[in-house]
Amino acid sequence: MKKIIFLFTITLFFLACKPSKIVDLKGRVRLINASSTTGDLNMFVDYQKVYATNVEYLNYSLFREYLATKHKLQIKDAVGNLLIDTSINVEDKKSYSVFVYDSLSDVKIKFVKEVFIAPFGSACKMRFLNLSKDNDLVDVYKTGDSSIQFLNFANGQYSEYIEFQSGYTEFDVSNALNGSPVYHYYGYALKPGYYYTTFLKGTKTSLGKDSLGIFTIENTANY
Repeated sequence: MKKIIFLFTITLFFLACKPSKIVDLKGRVRLINASSTTGDLNMFVDYQKVYATNVEYLNYSLFREYLATKHKLQIKDAVGNLLIDTSINVEDKKSYSVFVYDSLSDVKIKFVKEVFIAPFGSACKMRFLNLSKDNDLVDVYKTGDSSIQFLNFANGQYSEYIEFQSGYTEFDVSNALNGSPVYHYYGYALKPGYYYTTFLKGTKTSLGKDSLGIFTIENTANY
């Protein structure tokens, strides 16, 4: 009996000493270039260049995984000029979109934590950001609907995702202070189960690529 107890004790000892599997805690980060004044951009995390190809204006990267901790984050232009020098605290199983955008006089950065909760049935989800350089507060309506979907957004402000029914949808942007029309978005075919990031870009004084408009990123949360 003592021999059995001794063998059992030894077995428990070796099981306790067996190294446990180490699981890395990770989150995800992507870059969205909404700045027309900077040209192509790249992101550096802990001083390491992230993307082999620079991210063009009105384009975005795929999500990249990082250990869940605080990281040094820098944004540089195509020739290596340092534009933004900051940090980001990445949490386990969280996703972050890093927006680089223009204000009236500066290039700014916005960290947006993503919350991907699947829409029901034929619905999709959309969120809105005001990344126009113009210093206007804006409201966003779904064309043909008098209710305001996104109310009183200043430069750099963003919404959470809200549900929309799928199908072809148009939007009207107006000045939040006086109701005057700012921009009409001729629409997008919204798909069920998808997530959409929509932002107001550009400025009213431009007729080029940086003219006032709406840009939409369509994805299923896997990007």
